[in-house]
Amino acid sequence: MFFFCFDWDNLNNMNVSINKELSKLVLWLNINKLLLYIGKTHFMIFTSNKRNCHFNIDLKINSQLITGVESIKCLGIIIDEHLI
Repeated sequence: MFFFCFDWDNLNNMNVSINKELSKLVLWLNINKLLLYIGKTHFMIFTSNKRNCHFNIDLKINSQLITGVESIKCLGIIIDEHLI
C-alpha cells in the first residue's frame, strides 16, 4: 500500500501532483526490478464527513487508467473513504 497526502485547494493541481508522484513510484519500482500489477491497483480519496465531494480525476500509471474505489478490504479490514 502506498499513501500520498495532498491539499486539494485546486483539483487540477492535485491531479497533476499525484500523477507526478506515481511516475516517481514507477521509476523507483523499475530501478529496484519490482513490478506493479496495475489491474489490482486502485485509489481512494479520503475526505471528512463535512465535505460532500465527488472527485473526477484521472490517475495513470504507464498511460493506464487507475480506477477509484469508495472502499477497500485490506487484511480483513474494510476501509472506506470517510474512515468510518
